[in-house]
Amino acid sequence: MNFSRTGKRRRVPAVPCGAALLLAAIACHAQTIPVAPFDIAGFGTLGAIYHDGRDLEFRRTVSQSSAARANQVDFGTDSVLGLQAQWPIATNFRLTAQGIADLRANGDWAPRLSRVFARYSFDESAIVRAGRIGTDIYLLADTPAVGYSFLPVRPPGEFFGIIPTDELDGGDVTVRWRAGAALLEARGFGGRLTGETATPTGRALPLNGHVAALRVDYMRDPWTARVLVGSIVVQSPEMGDLVGALRVVGSPQSLALSNVFSDRWAKVLTAQLSIAREDEHLRLQLHLARYHSDSILGPQSYVGSTIAGYRYGRFTPYTSFSFTHSTADMLPSGLPDGAQFAALNAAVREVQSGAQSTQHTVAFGVRYDFARRADLKLQVERVNLATSSLIIDHRVPAREGASLNAVSLAFDFLF
Repeated sequence: MNFSRTGKRRRVPAVPCGAALLLAAIACHAQTIPVAPFDIAGFGTLGAIYHDGRDLEFRRTVSQSSAARANQVDFGTDSVLGLQAQWPIATNFRLTAQGIADLRANGDWAPRLSRVFARYSFDESAIVRAGRIGTDIYLLADTPAVGYSFLPVRPPGEFFGIIPTDELDGGDVTVRWRAGAALLEARGFGGRLTGETATPTGRALPLNGHVAALRVDYMRDPWTARVLVGSIVVQSPEMGDLVGALRVVGSPQSLALSNVFSDRWAKVLTAQLSIAREDEHLRLQLHLARYHSDSILGPQSYVGSTIAGYRYGRFTPYTSFSFTHSTADMLPSGLPDGAQFAALNAAVREVQSGAQSTQHTVAFGVRYDFARRADLKLQVERVNLATSSLIIDHRVPAREGASLNAVSLAFDFLF
């Protein structure tokens, strides 16, 4: 599969392909019983958003650079198109590839491989995957790309939008077992992060880091509960100019701060709790998480979201509330606030606040399932923020506190 817009040949990532070949070797021992033929399926969302936040730009995730501007209808923020292919080689072994086209960190729509992995199941109680897999942290949905699989127009931004990617090159092991009427599932996964983040200036920054996590699910119809703990080690952007300027000043505090900014690696620990209920009519979700970093350039925050909906025939009215609250202390430069050091002081604050957010969103909407594999959604929401890594703020002079009202439409479909 070639997803290059220019027609140039792209190098296939070594880690996903190497891991997939390893599983393919294991699969040689699989029993080759006739299975379903090669299968291709597709999904997509056509979305539109309008908001009134003057000098603010609305982003779905921090991986988007071209955000929705005030008093304009934007069709790029929530739109996505994807294809997934599955090749069941044997009853217990299959290959999967998924490509999607959505708004990227550099502002273009070049399709990319978001999944390419091999899956081997010893039986339904033990499954191994290797390649480019997903983190699968979205309760009741495998990926944020498939809008049809979740209730609102988009997953709550304060909880999911601050996560730049759900893709990693690595592998996972899943074990399932029965506990009375309940099903328990433990999944350990790890690998190298893939994807990009976007700065408010439109610069695309490739992710460089690794993640290791353990997820445990307790499922008893109609309830699902999940606990996840994980460690993420990421590399921060190089800040040579800022470090150099602080060292030139030469004060003890500026020298100490320059040393802090020189350490580009940050370790982030996270713990998450999710609870969901889903039956014929009622759909409830609750997500809570804590992020703690050993670096002032990493997130220190509590995040959470709730979603509630009730289905009446083909209509499902819903509401959601989500928040992120930063607990990080901003280290001062120790320099005077006069005009001579104004730019340097502003840069010190901006760098530290880049990963921190304090904001919340209240949303109301309705979903209309007018066909078996298609829906329409209308959503209105209000975003209030003190500081935000998700909403791009162009106000001059910079100041804390802002709000915006947004209206979104989405058409989700599977094919």
